Amino acid sequence: MSHELIVECTQKELESFCEKYPEWKVSLEKNKISRIFPLKSYFKGLSFLQSIGWLAQKYNHHPDLELSFSAVKCHLTTHDIGNKISKKDLLLAESIEQHW
Repeated sequence: MSHELIVECTQKELESFCEKYPEWKVSLEKNKISRIFPLKSYFKGLSFLQSIGWLAQKYNHHPDLELSFSAVKCHLTTHDIGNKISKKDLLLAESIEQHW
């Protein structure tokens, strides 16, 4: 993955991302983007987690994930730049959306 993706996002980039993907929420206080994916069953959640896992390996960028009976929560931040939101986070989030 290119090092140019491991830079902090600008406010304009975050706003553009949020317009395109309003389900993702930006927390500037916690320096992360998050989304809750509602599910109809626990096993659909396990399958979706596995899909996210493969994407994480592909991009070498690993989100924090939470699985409950009816949802998967995904949180993205970039540790390499001091736990800030990077272009790498937005790229992985977009890829996750395509697999949703």
